[in-house]
Amino acid sequence: MWKLILLLTLWLATTPSPSESIILIADDCSKWYISIIKKKGHFGISKSTPGIHSVRLVYGWITPEDSLSKINMRYADILEQNPRYTSELKKEDWIELTFGKNKKKIFLLRPDDYCTRNRFVLNQEFTLYEVRMGLSGDE
Repeated sequence: MWKLILLLTLWLATTPSPSESIILIADDCSKWYISIIKKKGHFGISKSTPGIHSVRLVYGWITPEDSLSKINMRYADILEQNPRYTSELKKEDWIELTFGKNKKKIFLLRPDDYCTRNRFVLNQEFTLYEVRMGLSGDE
């Protein structure tokens, strides 16, 4: 019984709550440019967006105190969290996610994970990365 309680506690602790976080699925696969940052496991992805020169999502940090988290979830569980698809986001959505009053953690399902056949594999787990966002506007 104690194993079941421990397992449930760990599972609940690693699943982001919809009220505490937003999950983005980068489903516009060919539009994202992925750059690997030298520090192992860190990366940035960016794409051009109408009305905004570019959107940049970064999983990286300099000091351990600023580290970002990552979560493993099955695709079915990700869908239960009401994710937002990057192909459907407009300029206003990106601005709200980046600068809005409702500061929630943003977790990303990378395009190189989503855009494979793995999302159709039963119980396939994906890594969601907590990311920081940045926008550069059209001048």
